[in-house]
Amino acid sequence: MTTTDTASGPTSTRAEGGICILVGLACIAIPFIFAIGLTVLVGLCFIGAGLVWIYRGSRQGSAQQGQRSIFSLVLAAVMVVGGAIVIVYPQTGNLAIGILLLAQGAVTLGVALLQRRDSGTGFLLALAAGAAGIAFGLVVLLAGPFAQTWVLPLLVGIDLVLLGLSLVTAPAGGVPART
Repeated sequence: MTTTDTASGPTSTRAEGGICILVGLACIAIPFIFAIGLTVLVGLCFIGAGLVWIYRGSRQGSAQQGQRSIFSLVLAAVMVVGGAIVIVYPQTGNLAIGILLLAQGAVTLGVALLQRRDSGTGFLLALAAGAAGIAFGLVVLLAGPFAQTWVLPLLVGIDLVLLGLSLVTAPAGGVPART
C-alpha cells in the first residue's frame, strides 16, 4: 500500500484513523456485545498495532525523527508482548489491558511533547489521547470484574475514537500523534 501525503496527513494514516473511529463508536454504542471476546480481540489488536509500529519505526530515517522512532519502537514492543500475554492468559485480560493502556498513554504523551512545536489540533489530540490512555488504564485496573463487561468496551471505544482523531489530523509527512 502506498502512502500519499495530504494536507491533513498521510492517506494510510487517515484510513487507520477512520477505522479506529468506527470501531470505537461501535464499542461505545453496544458495549455488552463487544464485551464478548473483547479481551482476546484487544490482545490481537495490540499485537497488530505493535507490528505496524515496528515497521513504521524502522522506516523513520532522519535524525529529527530519531526520538519519535525510539518512542514508536518502545511502544511497539510493549504492545506486542502485552497483546501476546492477553491472548495466552485471557483471565489476566483486565490487568494486561490496564497496563497496556497506561503504557500507551505515557508513550503518546511523550510523542505529543516531541510534537509540541508542530502545535495545532494534532498536538492537542495527542495530549488528550495520552491523558485518556493513562486515565482509562487506571480505571480498568481499579474497576475489577465490572471492567470486562461494561467499562472496558466503553473505555476502549473512547480511546479508539481519540486515537483515530489524532491519526486523521496527523501533520502531513509527520508521525501520527499516537504511536
